[in-house]
Amino acid sequence: MGQVVKAAVRHAEGADVFVHEVAMARPEMIAAHSHVRTVPEHHITAREVGKVFARVRPKLAVLTHLILKGPTSALGDLLDEVAEAYDGNVLLAQDLMVIRLGKTISVYSAKAERG
Repeated sequence: MGQVVKAAVRHAEGADVFVHEVAMARPEMIAAHSHVRTVPEHHITAREVGKVFARVRPKLAVLTHLILKGPTSALGDLLDEVAEAYDGNVLLAQDLMVIRLGKTISVYSAKAERG
């Protein structure tokens, strides 16, 4: 685990919600397109973010800034890889997603309110 990730874990301990970026590049994509190799070199992988969430144990984990290099079914694969290390709630961030914190955590779309 790199120094930046270790610092994020240290500062996120006890958080109700933890939002983190994640990237996924399939081996066949890396083999076919050399520029794709930079994705896992510069971003945290799904397995790694699962380990981070497992250490922090937020009530809600949110993945954002999704960088997916592979087939369109990659979202399910990404969540499966996170789940290998983390068994808590994980959401994929969406535009205008609202997370309300209180006695409970509620998530809704502001799109519905905008009409």
